[in-house]
Amino acid sequence: MSVNRKTAEKQCEQLLELLREQPVTQLDAIRELGCMRLASRIYDLRRRGHIIDTHRVLMLGRFGSNRIAEYRLVREWNHGRP
Repeated sequence: MSVNRKTAEKQCEQLLELLREQPVTQLDAIRELGCMRLASRIYDLRRRGHIIDTHRVLMLGRFGSNRIAEYRLVREWNHGRP
């Protein structure tokens, strides 16, 4: 396994822990996990079977407003267990 893949795996584990506690935006991922590719890690988690919703939220900034993605864990994949 390459170094980049190991890093991605670790970030997925950490991201899943964070998603269990709260919705996550890119800013949260950078601050909490040092993860610069949140959408990629969300994609990885979805491919593993986790159900994650994407909500668009309005962020107000100094130069106006932008809509950003906020991810919420709906259901974890439990490897076939009830």
